[in-house]
Amino acid sequence: HHLHCPMTLKAFDQGKHVICEKPLGLNVREAEEMIRKAEEKRRIHQIVFNWRFVPAFFHMKKLIEEGEIGSVYHVSFNWLGTGRRDRNSPFTWRFRQAEAGYGALGDTGVHGIDLIHWMAGKFKKVNSHMSVFVSEHKGPTGEYQRTEVEDSCSFFGELGGGAQGIFHVSSVASCNSVIRLEIHGDKG
Repeated sequence: HHLHCPMTLKAFDQGKHVICEKPLGLNVREAEEMIRKAEEKRRIHQIVFNWRFVPAFFHMKKLIEEGEIGSVYHVSFNWLGTGRRDRNSPFTWRFRQAEAGYGALGDTGVHGIDLIHWMAGKFKKVNSHMSVFVSEHKGPTGEYQRTEVEDSCSFFGELGGGAQGIFHVSSVASCNSVIRLEIHGDKG
């Protein structure tokens, strides 16, 4: 993740268009720098959120657009996995803030946020809580190193149209991967 900005800027200097993996940058400053350079060089710069092309989500969006659920009242997203649960799993760059930038929220949660924005609108306010439950992982020489990014994030908020949203992503749950998106409205 820490290479996205410098590699993107170099590609723009070479006259290339860029499709960047998520997260766009480690922080807002990096993202804004890439946007400015793309505009300056008149290059296309985008992130592809591939979950939009999962047939079930694509169909869900179509139903919402056709008015099947009516006005959106509630949105709920959960992505629970076990990827960071075992403290004996190898410590990698994904556990370092300077290289990863984010933990569970940036790795997997960003897909849920994108789906919600795409289907039901953007959040206008949120209240969030992030946690590190597994505080260390085994380094290459057997010593344990401190985990610097969150392994769980939850928030609730309000979307632009007034709907309530509840969001939870965790990489330390005790289940195999569970991904669930629910959108409820006045018609269903």
